[in-house]
Amino acid sequence: MTLRLPHAVAAIVAAAPALAWVLSAGEAALTVRGMALIAGFASAGLFAVSMLLMLRLPRMDRAFGGLGNVYRTHHVFGVAAFIFLLFHPLLLALATLQVQPDRALGLLWPNPSSGVVFFGWVALLLFVVFFVVTVAPRVPFRRWRQFHRASGLAYSAMVLHLVLAWSGTVAAGLGLTLVVVGILGFGHRLLVQDTPSHGLRYRVVDVRRRAANVVDIVLEPLGEPLRFDAGQFVYMALRDSPNYRACGELHPYTMTSRPDEPRLRLSIKGLGDCTRHIQELTPGDWCFLHGASRHIGGTT
Repeated sequence: MTLRLPHAVAAIVAAAPALAWVLSAGEAALTVRGMALIAGFASAGLFAVSMLLMLRLPRMDRAFGGLGNVYRTHHVFGVAAFIFLLFHPLLLALATLQVQPDRALGLLWPNPSSGVVFFGWVALLLFVVFFVVTVAPRVPFRRWRQFHRASGLAYSAMVLHLVLAWSGTVAAGLGLTLVVVGILGFGHRLLVQDTPSHGLRYRVVDVRRRAANVVDIVLEPLGEPLRFDAGQFVYMALRDSPNYRACGELHPYTMTSRPDEPRLRLSIKGLGDCTRHIQELTPGDWCFLHGASRHIGGTT
């Protein structure tokens, strides 16, 4: 992944809450509690920007050098946010242990008597579950997608934690604002971009079987064509027709045609329920496509 100016901008935005806390706290930022708050603010900022990087926006895709680079940056930010999130309660408990040992243990479990602690731990535990599922090998795409969408519950718990922990500082305001904007972006992705009827319309004009479970699908645009660079992938949602009942999901596929070809070609291997069903596709069926970085006009 080649680093570009947008990567630096995204990193600065993600670090803004933590940097604001460091600048306002002074020497207090070097204490154990100060480092705990740095970890918390860094986690909030990174998670928020990671959510925004899930949006499939043509200009953002081009700036990052392709949708694949955007998603790799999303993954890196998400992992970094998760690591900071793990340190946040541990450092807070260690700082409390130094002054109030009897309260330290109360910070290490979801204590329902404290809304701040409870929702903070709910967010952490949910993120742990989603992280394990995300990195687990051989998780079916449909199941992975469901868990990825359900991660909105963890983000919602994080918002409640930030609201209840509100301190009126610039850092707190930046952290809460970023996470709320991130959730709005996450909601737009789920409710608008991920709908099967979103994107550019294409018709299947040829289906060529290459092996027992591999087909090449040739697509022809029914309107504005997709603009893309060689080696990129695209999201496709097939639609129901008299000969084919679609699975109703968006899936990413690598484009094997050249950008200057009038038709688009995808090679699809039957690995899951939806991709195996695609092997039965016939000419005349149609679909929606979106996701390539050079898509001009329309929405993706």
